[in-house]
Amino acid sequence: MGVVFVTGAIMIGVIAGFVAYGVAVPRYYSLMRHAQPINATVTSKEPENHMSVWFEYQVDGRTYRGAGRAGDIGETFSSIQTGDQVPIVYDSSDPASAIMGDPQEHLKASLRGVIFISFGLLLMFVIYIWRRGKF
Repeated sequence: MGVVFVTGAIMIGVIAGFVAYGVAVPRYYSLMRHAQPINATVTSKEPENHMSVWFEYQVDGRTYRGAGRAGDIGETFSSIQTGDQVPIVYDSSDPASAIMGDPQEHLKASLRGVIFISFGLLLMFVIYIWRRGKF
């Protein structure tokens, strides 16, 4: 049972760490460094998908699409309608990467998640060692 617990905890930590650090943190860091604010047009809303707001924007004549949350720009989901203009930030080094809201706030939230997951994983490991009497 103990080996399964530790193995499961490590797998969860590795997967969550990869998702949080391997994807989100570098993306938000790049968005912070190369931020280009622009207005986007709301194309759809998905209340069943975490209240997602889908938007389109153009950079150098090319159309891109992204999604975000109304709260990231200080709005409520119900206050945003299809066709509205919303402020976004896109990455000038990768125009397909864009978010609603402040990239620095998204980066901080991702880093807090990585720290929380790392602390939880460490705590599970310490409890496992302690319960086995090796601590």
